[in-house]
Amino acid sequence: MKKLVSLVLLALFLVACGPSPADIGTSGIEGQVVLGECQGNQIGMECFETQPYQAIIVVLDQTGQEVTSFETDEDGAFRVALDPGTYILHPTSPGPFPVALDRIVTVVDGSFVEINILYDSGVR
Repeated sequence: MKKLVSLVLLALFLVACGPSPADIGTSGIEGQVVLGECQGNQIGMECFETQPYQAIIVVLDQTGQEVTSFETDEDGAFRVALDPGTYILHPTSPGPFPVALDRIVTVVDGSFVEINILYDSGVR
């Protein structure tokens, strides 16, 4: 019994001394996802009445293999630790709309790359 109590106390100590979620990773991506009413083609698109959008983004490596995925918070904000490298951010969609384009991002050691993702609501 004494051994079990010691193991439990050791486990609690290790968890308490570990890094907090905000401290995990020294590189990655962060930003916000918004939803807007857009006009024009994807390259020259003008968007109006943007608002935060909660979405699921899939992170792929350069070969198209899934590295991870994440869901933004209610304000569309995200912060994801990633190793340095080049990634494809693939915004998912529940149907044909809203829709967002894939984004290519290069993560460098020791910093978080700021990236914003725009979903087109389909409303014209």
